[in-house]
Amino acid sequence: MNILLEAESSKGFGRGRYKNVIDALPKALADTQPKKLMQRLGVGKIEPGSDIVILEKFLKQVIAAEGAEDDVMSEVYTDIELSRDNNKLQGIKVQINAAEVPLRDASRFMVHALHAAEKSTYANWTRTPYVENIGRGNQFLIYFADKPESWSEGKKKDGSDKKIPPPSPSKDKGNKK
Repeated sequence: MNILLEAESSKGFGRGRYKNVIDALPKALADTQPKKLMQRLGVGKIEPGSDIVILEKFLKQVIAAEGAEDDVMSEVYTDIELSRDNNKLQGIKVQINAAEVPLRDASRFMVHALHAAEKSTYANWTRTPYVENIGRGNQFLIYFADKPESWSEGKKKDGSDKKIPPPSPSKDKGNKK
């Protein structure tokens, strides 16, 4: 699998509601019966390793859906690609079939699936996994960090802090005092 070095940043998915079928049932299963959700996805216990290796194995099982009670998500999640930001933070881009489920809902389901994997002890992360939009219509990013929206943020290679310039004032809105 290729690891890409990318100069892109992550962001949230925006406002709005998720479909109940994506949010309500998977969330309930992730909270109360996480092993049941793992069985429905065809995910088995994952051997220990680094967070990114565990995540890769987990996603491959979801895509393969071998022995899954419900293989719908294997039709939604179609491919994965290892990636690395400018600060060597590793993540995995997940390709989806947007004709099956919109990106926003597919990413939300993945949040519940990751929570269930950890809660069921099928996967033991040492850091928090974050699922975020990378600005492409059919991909989202999963990475491990201390805080959300930290893909391509933090320290430069030389160790100094990155300074992000403030946005320039909009000329369309005018300045009201």
